[in-house]
Amino acid sequence: MPPFSRDALNSHLVLPGLWRQHGLLWRDPWLAFTAYPPLADLPYLLFAHRPWDILASCWHATGALATLLLLDRSMRNTGASDGARRWTALLWSTMPTVVALCGWAYVDLWLCAATAAAVAVITRPTIRAMDGWWLGLALGAALLIKYNAAAVAIAAWLGIGWRLAPDPRLLWAVVWRALLTPMLLAGWWYAVNLLQLGGPFYPLGVANPPAIGPVAFRELAYHEPHWWALLAPLRAFFYGETNNPRLFDGMLTPLPLVALFGWRLRDRRMQALALAALCYLAFAVTTAIRARYLLPATLFMLPPAMQLLEESPKRWMRVLLPAASLAWSLAVDGRYLMWLAPWDYWLHGRDTFLARHLPDYPLQRWAARHLPRNARLLLILTGGRGYYLQRDFRFRMGDEGSPPTAAEIRSFDYLLIRQKSADRLYDGNPNWRRLRQRLCPVARSGRFTLWRNRPCSDKERPEA
Repeated sequence: MPPFSRDALNSHLVLPGLWRQHGLLWRDPWLAFTAYPPLADLPYLLFAHRPWDILASCWHATGALATLLLLDRSMRNTGASDGARRWTALLWSTMPTVVALCGWAYVDLWLCAATAAAVAVITRPTIRAMDGWWLGLALGAALLIKYNAAAVAIAAWLGIGWRLAPDPRLLWAVVWRALLTPMLLAGWWYAVNLLQLGGPFYPLGVANPPAIGPVAFRELAYHEPHWWALLAPLRAFFYGETNNPRLFDGMLTPLPLVALFGWRLRDRRMQALALAALCYLAFAVTTAIRARYLLPATLFMLPPAMQLLEESPKRWMRVLLPAASLAWSLAVDGRYLMWLAPWDYWLHGRDTFLARHLPDYPLQRWAARHLPRNARLLLILTGGRGYYLQRDFRFRMGDEGSPPTAAEIRSFDYLLIRQKSADRLYDGNPNWRRLRQRLCPVARSGRFTLWRNRPCSDKERPEA
């Protein structure tokens, strides 16, 4: 599908365009998203503009395929039966968050591929000292893809530590390699973040940190009891909804939670993965809880979960539990596809599909066709989704309690704004009233208005 999700449009597709203009290591502290690690965004340099931006989603979906192949390698390493491997492939391929991410130009699925590579090393029948390099390579790639890979790395180091605890000499030989390689691959990037932005991990040091923690936020915003908010990382496995932050912006699948009983398994590799999964989920409580952020945990969880089912004395559990989890995932997938309506794209074309998902798309399309090529735009209350303007733009994401300053307005030729929200937020602000008098509305579409940074003449009327 053509890209329409906010993070894809204001980060993963706009950023390659900025790299083309300013250089690969360019970053702007005023635009927080430019502090992302670059590795998984590099291929977007090839197809970050129409008509090739559909390939950006295809590239991200390739990460899901790579994850599937590496996960199957882990299942082979553990001696899983053909039936268990097939169930694992089905559960991963139909997981609602995976299905949704396959159509988005993000980086999460490539983080999952790097995590699956680390799991494949941890589950090898025999570990040698040289395997530490392979584990370090997987974790270094993960750290260059997304900042929450730090939790993946800590979980993997804990897992390999448990796996090799009976052999301290081998443990040390593997661990120093698995620590050194990520430091060489990714350490420089986090050091630059620390020096330039004040913190090694995005968004720390780039944006104002939240005044309250995620658990307290859920209590305040969604009126959840404290214990219910603490269970949010586990709840995302049972129920969630795409595009709904309260419901984790997606859903995983319940079956991997069986891995929390991994201590019952005698295989030390399975115990190591279960311990790594618990470590990752513990970190998840301290962050914004989204299903896609929790997705790497399922790669630690699926092998021990399937092993527990295979060792179950009740044969019916081996089929009933995976089948029930699969049926629940398929039902959620069907609901997501009804919301996505891909047939709009197949039957009516790109513009109809994008207008359905981006209410400001018609205005962006008009601006791309009619505004001068060198026009500079400021976006306010639009989520930063200015990708389809096809020109230079800046946006404000955080400080929305005051209208744009005079300095900001002087820097731009046009202002694209969500009109009713702005009038409500800035109601009674004299600066906003003065600003409205000096701008000319040149086009409107639904809730959005495009203003020119010059007063209207008597003959001018805004286009609809």
